[in-house]
Amino acid sequence: IGVDRLIDKKKPWLMIGMIALAALNGFYFLYMLTCFIAVYIIICTLYRYPHNRVRELIGAVLRNIGAYITGILLVGIVFLPVIAGYLGSMRSGTSIAMQNPFVYEWEDYQEMFISIIAPQDTWDFPGMAAVGLLSFVFLYTPLGKRWKQLRWGMGIAAAFMVFPAGGYILNGFSYRSGRWMFMLCFLLALTITAMLPSMLSLCRKKKYKALVVM
Repeated sequence: IGVDRLIDKKKPWLMIGMIALAALNGFYFLYMLTCFIAVYIIICTLYRYPHNRVRELIGAVLRNIGAYITGILLVGIVFLPVIAGYLGSMRSGTSIAMQNPFVYEWEDYQEMFISIIAPQDTWDFPGMAAVGLLSFVFLYTPLGKRWKQLRWGMGIAAAFMVFPAGGYILNGFSYRSGRWMFMLCFLLALTITAMLPSMLSLCRKKKYKALVVM
């Protein structure tokens, strides 16, 4: 909401407060949130302002950067020493090279598929309820044509899950991790909220067709 307000050229106080709160809770998750904020700004600005896209995007980025820095400075007395301590530790230099940044091993894709439909004891892949999987599928049918921004968001998040480079980038380029999956779950919740009314309004024949597709 704070990012939306800045895209719409409103007051930055909510964004500043949320960044300060996120910084107090740790720079690791703040880093992941920052990555998704950047993607969100690009998607929303380009769709919200079809004219003068470049100018509006630059303005939105600068406003968000200003609010972001202000939020960090508000809690800098706590946040900056933590960063300094981490950079001075042995762990900051730890890095595990990826064998292939574009493709997992076949066994990993099998585990990914099973984890999606039947939750496992891992955070590398999200477990979805049936309604979540159905909502994701329907999002990319004519029923979801009004949710173009959500389509892009879910598509990018799914790409980060499918390709090893996604978990590597979102883990600070140290090693692949799925701790960022909380953002995919958030997007999935939005997808269910957006698609469920349309899914419930389908006639029986179309519901049967959807069941066959699944």
